Amino acid sequence: NEHVRSTRVVVNGGVSPVAGRKMSADALRKPVPSQSTVRDITLPGGTSLSDFGALFWRTLWGQKSDPFPAEQGARLVSAEYSDRYLSSPLAARALHALLLGLREYGLARTTRLAVRTCRPTQGRDHDCLHSNFYGGGAQLQVLQGLLGDLADAVSVKVEDQSRDLPHARILNLTWSDGTALRLGLDQGVGFVETRRRERFAGQAHPAEQVKELLKCRVDLSSDKNTWVWTQRV
Repeated sequence: NEHVRSTRVVVNGGVSPVAGRKMSADALRKPVPSQSTVRDITLPGGTSLSDFGALFWRTLWGQKSDPFPAEQGARLVSAEYSDRYLSSPLAARALHALLLGLREYGLARTTRLAVRTCRPTQGRDHDCLHSNFYGGGAQLQVLQGLLGDLADAVSVKVEDQSRDLPHARILNLTWSDGTALRLGLDQGVGFVETRRRERFAGQAHPAEQVKELLKCRVDLSSDKNTWVWTQRV
C-alpha cells in the first residue's frame, strides 16, 4: 500500500536527542509500548472527510504482512477512545468518520462506544468547523449525538481539567472472537484539517449541529501524515 510504511519496534524507554547529532524520525518519536507495531500513514490531499475513516482503516490493515487482526465476521464488541482534544466540531466529526470506517471491521448498533475528553477552552469565534465548541455542554451533546448515529450504547465523559486525562490518544478495540487491540494515535484526529476555512453555526442547538455535521461534505487539505502504534492486549 503506497500510503503506509510499517516497522516493528521494541522500546524499553524514552529516547533523548543528542546534541550535535541529527536524529532520525523514529528516534524523535515518543516512546511506544514494547511488542507494538508502528505505522506511518499518509492521507492524500482532497480526501473527503466522510471517507477519512474508511481510508484510514484500509490503509492500516491493507497489507498482507499486517492484515485485519480479528476473525472474518467477528463483531466489534466495544470501542473506547480517550483524547483531551476533541474540542471542535471538526474533531468530533473526524472521530465519527474514524469510527464509521470500522463498519467494515465489525462495528454494529450493538457495539459499545465510550469516549473521554476534556472541556474546551473558550475562544472568541464559534463560526467555523475548527473553532472550539461553545461550552462543554454543547461538546458533550454533539459527541453523544454523533456516536448515537453509530451505535445504541454510547458513553461520553467530559473532564473539567486536562490533567484529569492522560495526554496519549488511545483507542481500545475488542471483538467477539476475543481479539483485543490497543492503538495509540500520535495526534488523535487532530491532524485532520480542511482545505479551506469552513463556516459552521457553532452556537446553534447541539441537535442542529449534529444534523449539520452528519451532512458535512468537505475535503481535507494537502497530504496529511501521522503515525499509529498498535498492540495486542
